[in-house]
Amino acid sequence: ALGTLVVTLIVAPPAAFSVAHYLPRRYRTHCHMILLLTQMFPAVMIAIPLFLIFSRVNIINTRFGVILADSTYSIPFAIIVLSAYFRAIPFELIESALLDGASHLRSFISIVVPVSKGSTAFIPGNEEHQIRNSGNETLQFACMIPSGPPEL
Repeated sequence: ALGTLVVTLIVAPPAAFSVAHYLPRRYRTHCHMILLLTQMFPAVMIAIPLFLIFSRVNIINTRFGVILADSTYSIPFAIIVLSAYFRAIPFELIESALLDGASHLRSFISIVVPVSKGSTAFIPGNEEHQIRNSGNETLQFACMIPSGPPEL
C-alpha cells in the first residue's frame, strides 16, 4: 500500500495538472471519460492481461509488479480528482512564473504543489479507503505472485 501511495503521489499530480491546463477542452473531456471508464472495470477483468504483460516484462513475483498492479486503479482516480482541483488554480500564477524565466516543471513544483497541498492530502485517504473496501485485490495479488510471497 505504501509503494502504491508513493507511485500515485509521483505520477498523478503532474498528469492531472497537464490534463487540467494543457489539454484543449474537448480532449480533456475525452481523457476524463477514458479515465472514468478504467474505474468501471473490476480488478478480476484486468488480472489476466496484467499477468500476461508483467510476465513478458519479467516482473511477476516482485513487489514492483504488485505495486504497479495496485496502481492501475489509484492513479486514474487521483488524476480525475486532482485535475478538477487544478482547474480552479488560476493559470495566471503559472504564467507569471513562466514569464520570470521558470520552466514548466519549476513552476509546477514551486507554485502548484504548495497551493494544492490540501487536494494532494486526499490521495492517502483514498488509498486507505481502497485497501479497506476492495476484496478483488486478493485475486489480483494472487495472479501477480503465483508462487507465494518472495523470500527475503
